[in-house]
Amino acid sequence: MLEFDGLGKYSNPSMTRRAEEENITRQARRDKMLFDQGVSEIIHCFSEDIYRPDRLVRKLVAARVPRLRHARELPF
Repeated sequence: MLEFDGLGKYSNPSMTRRAEEENITRQARRDKMLFDQGVSEIIHCFSEDIYRPDRLVRKLVAARVPRLRHARELPF
């Protein structure tokens, strides 16, 4: 499972009514709930990973996500 995380949700007062520590605890609870339901891996992706794709590729490789040998053309 890949989750795109915006760091603003932890500390930007206009995006949250909770303290940063509570938001981190809630994230950990969500992750545990997903693991308890059978999710085997959660990859947290941040904007830095999008701007530097090598970072995202490293995370995907570490999570054992299969890679295509050759890029495929999208059907649309």
